[in-house]
Formats: sequence, C-alpha cells, structure tokens
Amino acid sequence: MIRRNMTRVTALMAMILLAVAPSFAGAGDKDGERRGRSDNRGGNVASVSGVISDVNGTTIKILNGQVTIDATNATIVGEEKRGMLTAAMLTVGRVIEVYGTPGMAPGTITARIIQVYGLKADGRIRGAITAVDAANNTITVLGTTITINAATVFEGRRGLKPGPADLVVGAAVEVSVAVLQNTLVALEIEINGGYAARR
Repeated sequence: MIRRNMTRVTALMAMILLAVAPSFAGAGDKDGERRGRSDNRGGNVASVSGVISDVNGTTIKILNGQVTIDATNATIVGEEKRGMLTAAMLTVGRVIEVYGTPGMAPGTITARIIQVYGLKADGRIRGAITAVDAANNTITVLGTTITINAATVFEGRRGLKPGPADLVVGAAVEVSVAVLQNTLVALEIEINGGYAARR
C-alpha cells in the first residue's frame, strides 16, 4: 500500500541537511544505521530524504530535482526485504533517506548508504476516465492528465486483477498520484468499474 505517513521534506530543509551534520539518525535498516554512525566519525557528513523524481543510471534526483545524489558506490537497502538493492531497482515516487558526504556542486551529495521506503502519494483523484492516450501513456480524470509508468500499481475489486488494458473511457478509478516535475504520475490505480477485458 502507498505510505501515507511519511513526513514531507521541503527543499529548504534538504539544503540545510546537506550541511555538515552532527550525527546520522533514523536509517530504517539497523546495519545501515550502524554504518552511517561509523561514517560520521570523519566529520564531513550529510543526510537528506525525499521522493525520487528521476533516476538515470546511478544518478538520483529527489525533491523535484533540486537535490542530486551520486549512488555509484552506495549501499542501498530496502524495507521490504533484507537483501541489498541496486540503483536500477529504484523507481520514481519512492521515498529514500540518504547518508553520505556533500558533493562538490551545490545541492549534491555522494551517497554511502541509501534507505529505500515505500511509495509516497501527494494526493488522490477519483472519477471516471474521460480520455486515454496510449501513445503517451496518460489518462484524463476530472480534466486532469495523469501519466502511467512501469511502476504504476493496479488494484481491482471482487478479486479481479486489472491492468493497463482496463484503462478505458468510462471506467471509474481512484488514482494515488505524485507530483513530479510539474507532472502528475500515477503510483496506484484502483479500478472500480468498466473492466475492458473481463466483462
């Protein structure tokens, strides 16, 4: 399920956190927390958290692109399983907490440890689909264009498991969305009616 209890971190707070910090705190994984505290002994440390807005190789952007993270040598830990993750497994909309050192450029951090949390929604839109643009992977609900991507989760009722094929005009949906670089991205879509392939 979408995490609704994550605290929103503003860009201003992020820039403050990128300054030298007195200690590491709050890494969800115990091993990550211990490593973070160990790294802190050097004194030149930084931490930042927020929603992923872009992933390009081992470069991750959060807080609507205002903070850039170099994850080349980072240990990435997920909350769903104990195993280590890779940058390729990270998706837009995930909440992460990063521990590392300030980068050379303003608003950058070289990550040592990245703790990955669940998806975070900025809001929900309920209504009937009025338009579907398969070429651009978008739907329109209540006059609002929403982008669908590979990470979008589909949920249905009565035991049905919907998918992209069920996004048809007239289908009643409830969409959890994230605002990413002025675009609404669907994190989760619950389709309540109008199934295309299972009528």
